[in-house]
Amino acid sequence: MLNSTVLEVAAGLIFTFLAISLATSALVEAIASGLKWRSRTLLAGVKALVNDSNFSGLAKGLYEHALVNPRGPGGSEPKTNMPAYIDSQRFA
Repeated sequence: MLNSTVLEVAAGLIFTFLAISLATSALVEAIASGLKWRSRTLLAGVKALVNDSNFSGLAKGLYEHALVNPRGPGGSEPKTNMPAYIDSQRFA
């Protein structure tokens, strides 16, 4: 195709690397989603950011807000259906 063995080997290696990295990324994302790593890490980060380690004050109020946690139940238990991402415009 390219009339050069070096270019064909380089193209093959590039495509092989891209395929393996895509498969690995998809696997890691599936595991992180299944174990809810992102939502737990976000909760720990928000609690550390607002200095509310026992989740009773500002962090709980933030998670109860409908713009931050639209799938949550509201005021009763904000840890159900925790978000894995908070939009920067909503957080600020």
